[in-house]
Amino acid sequence: MYSEQEVIKRITETWRFDNKVCVKELQIPLVGKNINYPFLENRKSIRIDLACYDIVADKIIFVEAENGLWLPHPQIYRPFCDMLYVATPYDDSYYREKQLEWAKNEGIGVIEILYDGYIIETLKPVVFPDSMDISLRDEVLEHFVKKLKKNEKIAD
Repeated sequence: MYSEQEVIKRITETWRFDNKVCVKELQIPLVGKNINYPFLENRKSIRIDLACYDIVADKIIFVEAENGLWLPHPQIYRPFCDMLYVATPYDDSYYREKQLEWAKNEGIGVIEILYDGYIIETLKPVVFPDSMDISLRDEVLEHFVKKLKKNEKIAD
C-alpha cells in the first residue's frame, strides 16, 4: 500500500516526462478574494497535494492524494484548475463503483497506483469549461511559479 506522499511522488516522476511541470503542496490564499463557491466558505486558503501545468495543452491540473478511493472533498479545487484528479493506491473496496460513479458525475478523474507501482488513469477528468476567470488563473499560475522557484532554490 502506498502513502499519499508516495502516490504523489510516483505521479510526479511519471508526469515530468509528459510535458507537465509539477509542484507539491501548492497553497493559494483566499482572503480578500470574491469567489462564490459553496465549498470555500470560511476558508483562508486552499492547499493542493500536487499542482501541475501542462505546457503543451496550457492546462492547470490539480491532484489530490487520498489513502483510498473515498472522495470527501475534491470539489473545493474546481475553481482553481482546468482538470482535477484524485490519486490513490488501487482500491477494490465495496464502495469502489459508487465512488467512481460520483467522480464521473463531478468530472473528477481518478488515478490509481497498482501494487507493482504502475500508474493507471481509471477515470479521465473533464476539462472544466471556463472554470476560472482570467485573474484567478493568473493568480494560480503566479503562486505556481513562486513555489517552483522556491523549490529550485532549495535544490541548489
